[in-house]
Amino acid sequence: MPRPRTPVAKAKASGADVKNPGRHTGRAAPKGVAGLGAPPSWMDPLQKKAWASTVRELPWLKESHRMLVMMTSMLRAELELGSISMAKMQELRRCLSQLGATPADESKVAQPDDEEDDDSAFFAPPPGRKPN
Repeated sequence: MPRPRTPVAKAKASGADVKNPGRHTGRAAPKGVAGLGAPPSWMDPLQKKAWASTVRELPWLKESHRMLVMMTSMLRAELELGSISMAKMQELRRCLSQLGATPADESKVAQPDDEEDDDSAFFAPPPGRKPN
């Protein structure tokens, strides 16, 4: 079974589109897709807290991920209460994997609040020479 495609936003954030440009040629993110928005009103406070944590930790999520984030939030709230079964814990792991939140993906995705490297030292003209 082939690996699932990396979403365009995640590929850009992780640099995968630069590392393997051929894989991402001609791909574009769906237009008109909004952010996740607020958690559903029917969620309890602990589930809403889990929702907020998930949104903060995975900034590339969009409206199309909403159902998975709902499931993840519900399972994450149970985990925080300590009342989660092994089967639900495995389902939580699967949800996190589908959202790109596994430890293997964490190192590949740059968070938006990461500091940018200052490349000016590498690309500045030598002293006494004017830039082109």
